[in-house]
Amino acid sequence: MTNRITFFDKACLLPEVPNVGWSKQTSATEYTLKPHVHENAYEIVLVRGGQLQWWGGDDRYTIGPRRLFLTRPGEWHGAVFEQLEPGEISWVQFRFDVENAFGLDREENLALRRSLNETGRVAASTVSIESHFDAMLFEHQSVSGLPWLVKAHALCLMSEAVTALATGLDDVSDPRVQRAKAIMTEDLSISVRSWQIAAHLGVSESWLKQLFVRDTGLTMADWLQQERIHRARELLVSTANSITDIAFEVGFSSSQYFATVFKDIVGTTPTQFRKSLTSTKLQNTAQNIQG
Repeated sequence: MTNRITFFDKACLLPEVPNVGWSKQTSATEYTLKPHVHENAYEIVLVRGGQLQWWGGDDRYTIGPRRLFLTRPGEWHGAVFEQLEPGEISWVQFRFDVENAFGLDREENLALRRSLNETGRVAASTVSIESHFDAMLFEHQSVSGLPWLVKAHALCLMSEAVTALATGLDDVSDPRVQRAKAIMTEDLSISVRSWQIAAHLGVSESWLKQLFVRDTGLTMADWLQQERIHRARELLVSTANSITDIAFEVGFSSSQYFATVFKDIVGTTPTQFRKSLTSTKLQNTAQNIQG
């Protein structure tokens, strides 16, 4: 199920903000995020929940909750395998090629664009940045939405996002959560109990589970299931291995259970997923995986 709110072009309150939106997808659906480009707009996406596999330019990213993802004008981007996974996102687009954009003079306009061009692509968000996303969407939903208020929040959002993206800190997880992830994914074919990981890290199992949900938005079990399915999709694309062999390689006890979980997350069975990819899409997807 997907809930979606979006305003674009003439429905927006400012010509320099041509798209504002929010989407929450609670399960795999047919909604896709195909390769696309915004010729004249910067786009900042806030991942609020879930763990998304996206690519931008020549690179691939796994983006967890409370992370920002930036694309610049003319940059191709989309979802790996063209599928929008379960999660919650907000987004805003900005244009600087309209007259008197954001009320900035020429030098200010160039300076802000230069800053957006020189930052990284992924970074941790903040409560303040998230509030600007919320305020801009709220103004567009309001009958008496105020363009000047959208402009103020847009400038604050861009300024704070540039600061966050410039730090390059795209993973602010607790080190123990990072280590737990590494242990779980070191060999996906082996199941490691959460109590074993907690003991290895020197913390209680309940405390580790709380830390994990706080930092990722997912339980340890759900996060691991997604990682297994991500790896399975790569193997379905890059190898001719049987469905059963892939199921065992990524840690499932049977191909039937693997197919059930795969469909819950991806929206199709492993067999349907493999068949649906054309030779061209296989080539493009393999390039995204390798990138």
